[in-house]
Amino acid sequence: YKATRAGQITPEQLGFLDKTALSQMPARFKDMVSISIQEGGISIHPILDRIPKSFSTLDGLGLLLGDAGAVLRPHTASGTTKAIMEALLLQKLIQEPNATWQSVSEAYQTDRDDDAKVKVALGERLGRAQVLETPDWQNMEAADFDEWLAAQVAGSGNYMYKGLKTHQK
Repeated sequence: YKATRAGQITPEQLGFLDKTALSQMPARFKDMVSISIQEGGISIHPILDRIPKSFSTLDGLGLLLGDAGAVLRPHTASGTTKAIMEALLLQKLIQEPNATWQSVSEAYQTDRDDDAKVKVALGERLGRAQVLETPDWQNMEAADFDEWLAAQVAGSGNYMYKGLKTHQK
């Protein structure tokens, strides 16, 4: 779908939501979505990704960490862990022999930029798989879900999926 401003929803998006709700959700949720659509009570907030051009700010005197450093879709499950990993990276860089603010800032920029690109790609892949290419959730067994998830996160390098355990069919 085309990008939409927060709060706005097009008739096409409403139709997609209604169709998805009718085919994928339990009856109680289908009813809530249908009533909300009929009464005009649907509002959206687009899910997006933002990677800053620079993780350095304040004329090079500060660095962006956590959500300030890159806004990622919620399906990447990266919020708190991302901030912790960035703080640990900064600690490591600062403790290196002969570290300068310039060397720390440059190393941080390179590491975080690469990491943000990986997480954005994962978020886009998961979003597409969950929303636009929605699997048949209701008929999935645990092993089916594991297989689906493993296919979505394959090669992502995301900390959360390392050593992913799966159920046997």
